[in-house]
Amino acid sequence: MDLKKQIGLVIITYIGFMAYFMGVFLPTFTENVGGNEMVDAYLVDYSKSIEDIENLVLDYGEEGRAFMTNFFIMDSIYVIISVTLFHLVIKAVATNKYFSYIPFLTGTFDTIENIAVLYTGLSLNMNYLALARFFASAKAVCLFSSIIIIIVGLGKKFIANKTQIS
Repeated sequence: MDLKKQIGLVIITYIGFMAYFMGVFLPTFTENVGGNEMVDAYLVDYSKSIEDIENLVLDYGEEGRAFMTNFFIMDSIYVIISVTLFHLVIKAVATNKYFSYIPFLTGTFDTIENIAVLYTGLSLNMNYLALARFFASAKAVCLFSSIIIIIVGLGKKFIANKTQIS
């Protein structure tokens, strides 16, 4: 299968997954954690302290923390789909083939963050929240880098096509 078809297939998969996640799973998650936000949002919000994140995890209650396992599974599926999508798109637009491996770093950091959050929620050992915050930040840096690479790569391709047409 050529690269364009692979990208198209992953985009369709991504859209389908996000529709399910936003329309079905997220409302169920919110209901199960007592209407609280996701821990992920607190990890990258540096106006929130580690104590705020600890309180959020405790506010989930026992049922909500147990439901975090379901969230971990869903987020793992998201990591696989999004890493694949970003890898293929960067591979298609970047001149340096090694750039396309940055999404794998992003996925690794996201997975470590998720494991730390899941462990925290299930064990109530709050020592892993700082680790989760570190990996959430590392994930954000890699994700931002991937987006910049895609924008620059698309820009170069657009300019090359315009120059070729003229």
